[in-house]
Amino acid sequence: MKIEYKGQDIDPFEEYAKIKQQQKELETKRLEMEAIVQDMLDEEGQKDKITRYGRFWSMGRKSWEYSQDVKAKAEELSKMKKTEEIKGIATIKKITSYIMLDTKEKSE
Repeated sequence: MKIEYKGQDIDPFEEYAKIKQQQKELETKRLEMEAIVQDMLDEEGQKDKITRYGRFWSMGRKSWEYSQDVKAKAEELSKMKKTEEIKGIATIKKITSYIMLDTKEKSE
């Protein structure tokens, strides 16, 4: 199925699949470059660096490990939420639609 898009006849399913693959490849490369830039900043003993491309800076994010008491309460809260969803007490705030793509499943 072809449609006209910006003056070209394209198959939107094919274009979407191509873009998703490009995103995946770019994200892999971005993560590799991020690690290299981080290593370079660390080697230079810097937290930030201004280049002709912009300011790069290194930030940290804390990750927490909670006590068993807090984990138990979080689990209890999760079960309470699920119960309210099932019983119809909780109300749907919003439904967001999005497209999923599994490249392993293809038609011939």
